[in-house]
Amino acid sequence: MVTAKLEIKKLSYRYSGERVLANISFTVPASHLFSIVGPNGAGKTTLIKCLNLILKPETGKILLEGQNINLLHRRLLAKRIGYVPQKVNMNLPITVFDMVMMGRRPYQKWIFNSAEYDKVWFILRLLSLKQFALKAVAELSGGQQQKVNIACALAQEPDILLLDEPTSNLDISHQLEVMELLKNLTCAAGLTVVTAIHDLNIAARFSDTILMLKTGGIQWCSPPKAAMTPGNIRTLYGIEAKIFNYNGSPCIVPVTRNPSGAPDRVKML
Repeated sequence: MVTAKLEIKKLSYRYSGERVLANISFTVPASHLFSIVGPNGAGKTTLIKCLNLILKPETGKILLEGQNINLLHRRLLAKRIGYVPQKVNMNLPITVFDMVMMGRRPYQKWIFNSAEYDKVWFILRLLSLKQFALKAVAELSGGQQQKVNIACALAQEPDILLLDEPTSNLDISHQLEVMELLKNLTCAAGLTVVTAIHDLNIAARFSDTILMLKTGGIQWCSPPKAAMTPGNIRTLYGIEAKIFNYNGSPCIVPVTRNPSGAPDRVKML
């Protein structure tokens, strides 16, 4: 794994003739945790899939350390960019070890050697999953399953890790565990992480940069303190919010959806 920068230049994408992303341009610095936020339908998942060529952009370039990823062979691309989708079928009759081993497919030959097994054991220890190695993935908790998904992507030894809503359907404890893991990987291993995420407070706490996406365009792109303002949140979500500082990170408290800014009142019948 080497530190890698990702550059997106004038990227556009259409679904059934409707433009979802329009001339998106931004840069993800190496060893950064870069979060994409925005309302439902803003294009977050579409953008993540375009960055891995799961979806082919209509126009634009995606450069990995200056090289257009369209020119990379699929096997080489899988070695450079890992992907954790929002939903994965975790009911397969497969052990944790075997599922993580599947992440070694870009390097696979006919027979796995001991070095390949060692890499899998290393990742399982790194993510505190060693004790579950021979357990069926379907028997794990939601948080443990999400860590297995991340382990499978890390087994590719990528320079860039893309994640679509990695904290969805997790309780607050597992949300923090997953985000702390991702942050540690950027700091200790030099991994570049790009994640689509809904929770603004989680994004504000762990991200180096936040990209605010609205109807296929960039509303704002900056470190959390500059991004998380009442004005940006009002424009992005149509709500009023109070912003507080907690240990150097913005803390967002939604107040009302009432355009007048006056608190909503609920009458008990």
